Amino acid sequence: MKKLLLLLILSFFSAQSFAGSCPDGSEPVKSISADGTYFIFSCGTTDSTKKQTSGLNCGTNIATVIPEQWTCFESPLMDIEILEDWKLINDYDKYQEIISRNAAPRLLGFANNPPKSLCMDMLHNFEKFSNNSGGRIHFAGCLYDLRARLYEGEGDRDYVREIFEHWARVGLDQPKDGGIGGKDYTYFLTLNYASGIYAQEKDNIEFSDTFKAWLTDRLLNVEFRSFRVQDAVNPFSYRCKEVLYNFIHPLWINDCSTTRFIITEAWLVGGLALNNKEIFDEGIDSLQYITSLFNDENIHPWLSRGIRAMGYYNQIPTWLSNYAVILDTVGYDFMEHEMPNGSKVHEAIKFAFDVVWADDLSMLYPIISMNLASNQDQNFAKMLLPLYKRQTYGYIPSKPQKVVRQSLRYVDEYQPELKELYGYEEVYSKNVTGTEDFCDPGTGLVVKTNCVYYDLSWYAMHHVAGSFDMHSIYKASDKVFFSEENIEARRIAEEAARIAAEEEAARTAAFEKKLAELAAQLEENLAAEAARIAAEEEAIEKELAELEVQLEEELAAEAARIVAEQEACKVSELNGEYIATWFFANVNNNQEPDLQGSESLFLNECVGEFEGVESFQPAKELRKNLQVSYKTNGQITISGHIDLWDVGRSFHTELEGDINSGEISGIWEEGDLIKIEIIKVNN
Repeated sequence: MKKLLLLLILSFFSAQSFAGSCPDGSEPVKSISADGTYFIFSCGTTDSTKKQTSGLNCGTNIATVIPEQWTCFESPLMDIEILEDWKLINDYDKYQEIISRNAAPRLLGFANNPPKSLCMDMLHNFEKFSNNSGGRIHFAGCLYDLRARLYEGEGDRDYVREIFEHWARVGLDQPKDGGIGGKDYTYFLTLNYASGIYAQEKDNIEFSDTFKAWLTDRLLNVEFRSFRVQDAVNPFSYRCKEVLYNFIHPLWINDCSTTRFIITEAWLVGGLALNNKEIFDEGIDSLQYITSLFNDENIHPWLSRGIRAMGYYNQIPTWLSNYAVILDTVGYDFMEHEMPNGSKVHEAIKFAFDVVWADDLSMLYPIISMNLASNQDQNFAKMLLPLYKRQTYGYIPSKPQKVVRQSLRYVDEYQPELKELYGYEEVYSKNVTGTEDFCDPGTGLVVKTNCVYYDLSWYAMHHVAGSFDMHSIYKASDKVFFSEENIEARRIAEEAARIAAEEEAARTAAFEKKLAELAAQLEENLAAEAARIAAEEEAIEKELAELEVQLEEELAAEAARIVAEQEACKVSELNGEYIATWFFANVNNNQEPDLQGSESLFLNECVGEFEGVESFQPAKELRKNLQVSYKTNGQITISGHIDLWDVGRSFHTELEGDINSGEISGIWEEGDLIKIEIIKVNN
């Protein structure tokens, strides 16, 4: 009955979510999910999951095999030539000027600010830490730290060179065991950083021929395949090339996931920087493979990852924009490149921006519900909820302002309105928002509730895992820096700077005049102050001399008093034997003090000692060790450790009294009263 009720509720919810029709005008077809708990509305396989054309991808679909080529079609990408003196950044000084205005690229916390020594040890030990073990920081985090150290201040280029040359010396072999785990991702990420930073810094850091030879070898011989051990149940692992129209389990998701984007970027910039056509062509072939994975609706297989779909799909604009900036350096406009599905690359990016932060994903649900590589997370049906209701069920997309920032190559040309919608700042400050607040629109409150992001304005500079701040590289490119818009902006800025310089010169002259006046006044004041200080010092010296005489007199008087006291102690009438009777009063009741026992107390020359007899508390050893002192006026003080109710449980206690009155008393550590009555024995 409960299951039926749930089915009815989900039926109503799904019907609301799927209001509308399929892209071809037909109505969605309703079916029941495999577990019978909800309805699935699907447009079938005629649009979102159909194969575009045959023969796009070469060779086998088996993930443990590397084909001779990733793709079997030609495109203008294959005609690109490597420039003899290729540069990723046209003018490095412009790039440095741009990044110097940005806030530090790090966010808060230990993981974003690890000690250099810790990361140096980790980056020196790929074999030990490449599975991203290490506690509060991991290998990938130390790569991000390397990126930040190169970015900050003048850039720690010596550190970068030391790490890269170490990798070249030790080899940094690719992990190929069956239980490879996270090492697979870490190795490709390491190659991306080595290639990317080398491409960016090759004219600023003196890399050795050994390093360049090592990087060339690794990029040529890296094996981009699955190393999973096959078994009888799953004799093969499959690549992504047919995932949207002929999915076969098990899927090697790295083929079309972050690792594919990472290694493609490494091949492209590595080939260009090393002037190696074979490496560059491998990157072009892999890039064509990426473009072939988009179906006729510009959907990439990342959309099939269930509740995690948008957590991955938000990377599409940044990766494709990265490739566009890289290919701009060889004169190729990748944004206008036609993919095998007939769409331009910029149209695939637009689709990503349209869906990643959308509330209604119902028409994409047939692909989302494939739920691939989601670690069996069965919450994918929650993707039918509005975005602000999904945050408690799994992955939500990255904050859009950092995606806009790092995909600015696309945004500037095709969707500049995204800057206002999601927020954009040319100089990174860590805080910016747009007009979209990502909160529940139904509250109507000034203070928004049910928001997707806890602190929307706070965002990271970098987006994807690669080594580049592509926003700054793009802004420093000749294409942008020398555009009419930027030239006019710089003219205005230069005119403003000229006016500001003139105003500053006038302010400086006025300041210097005022400074001279103040210097003269200061000199006069200093002379007067010096005279005043000299007079004060003379007065102080005189006062000190008088105090010194007074102190000597007081010390002499005190010494005389002590001698007189000692002499008085020797002949004091208080000297002699006394009978000391001990009493305790419990703090927990108001009873009269209880008698504990009596003993002799001997006083002589202002010090005393208890006899220390047996049979009562305080213990005789403690009584024997008590410090007893008195003055000739009769004031007496007893101090030391005293136990009361439990033998051996003692606390330091002070008792005071007057010999003439015959009573000495004090309070024990726990509040109990101790009293001693003394009577002098007539000798």
